[in-house]
Order: sequence, then C-alpha cells, then structure tokens
Amino acid sequence: IEKLSLGIIVQNPARQKIEKVFNETLGTQIKVGANYHVSPKFNILFEAQKELSKPILFRTGFDYQVHKIFSLQLGAASQPALVSGGFGLLFKNLQLDFASTWNSHLGFSPQFSMSYAFQRKAHE
Repeated sequence: IEKLSLGIIVQNPARQKIEKVFNETLGTQIKVGANYHVSPKFNILFEAQKELSKPILFRTGFDYQVHKIFSLQLGAASQPALVSGGFGLLFKNLQLDFASTWNSHLGFSPQFSMSYAFQRKAHE
C-alpha cells in the first residue's frame, strides 16, 4: 500500500539489569506504528505500545501541513488518557516542533523538539 508506512521498535529485548545489587530489570517494550498519508498535506498516525509488565498503550495523531513551512498536529493517548496539540515549523533542513499535552494528573506539559536533516551528496 503506497500511502501506508509501518514501523516496529523493540527496546531491551535481552532484559538488561539496572544494577546487580538490587536485581532490577529494565522493561522490555514493543512499539508498532503506522502513518497513513491521506494526501500530501494530511497524515493520520497510530501507535500501539506494550511494556511486558503494563497494559497496552494506544496513541493516535493527525498532522496537517497548512503551508510549506507550517503544520498543525493533534493527538490523543490512553493509559493515562491525554490530549496533545501543537505546531511545527520547517526552515530548509531545520524542523522545530512545539506542543503541549494535557492529562488529568499533571495538567499541561509543554514540549519542544528540534531536528536537522543533513543532505547527502549524490555519488558521481
């Protein structure tokens, strides 16, 4: 399916220990995600996350490219229930994202991310 991208992440499959004295083990996590490209300007995203000792967590989101440098995002998650919203700015290879989540325990939690995409030179 051309418009669908899928991914999977497995974190700590060997169940590494934090410290031998306390015999604590880092959690094993499995994440499965999908991005459906509805149009060049609109994406629907979905993720399911399972940590072995916890209930499954679902996330969904929407990304709308309002302008070539400006996008709006909206998302929701379960366990605990939260809602998020934000916007992104793209300046050539620099991506800036600003968002805030809200959940019933913590209230608002602002977030910021910055990423830079390096260009590879084509082989001659």
